Amino acid sequence: MRTLSMNAQASRLSILALTALVLSGCQTTQPSPSASNPEPVIVSALRQGGKGIPYGRSDSTAPYLRVIKLQTATDPGYGYSAAKPIKTGPRDNRLHLLYLNSLRGPKGEPVTYERRGACCEYEDKSITSIGGLPSGGGLLDVYDVQVDGGGKTITIYVDMYRMGPPQLPVGFTGR
Repeated sequence: MRTLSMNAQASRLSILALTALVLSGCQTTQPSPSASNPEPVIVSALRQGGKGIPYGRSDSTAPYLRVIKLQTATDPGYGYSAAKPIKTGPRDNRLHLLYLNSLRGPKGEPVTYERRGACCEYEDKSITSIGGLPSGGGLLDVYDVQVDGGGKTITIYVDMYRMGPPQLPVGFTGR
């Protein structure tokens, strides 16, 4: 039977401890966005000039919510998933565009938004008609939002059919 010297044993333990430390540093404490919020399946999209319609910036001269003071949602998942969309209905009032033009980054920075498309069809018998046509449900709009000076694209879900009141997703401010 072979015996390791004290120095060899200490060296081995040091290597094992260092390896464990490195590996634990590689683990994430939160699930990746795709694990908790899978990519939506886009069922329709309008594009013009290579951009999703509508698109815009929150520092443009376009109308925005001047009368309604948007509150920040208390739910950190609000707006970031199909299960918790931002409700801006009814569809025919264009509140969704006023809402998007009112969004700002965490420090008041303007944002750029672009509609990726529609997803996530749902049934809701309380939605009786849209523009005079029978309904009984709707689709969610998926928007890609970028905060000026930030490098990443943030996906938000907007429900133009069900009534709000709309709120700001955690991490955003309003105009």
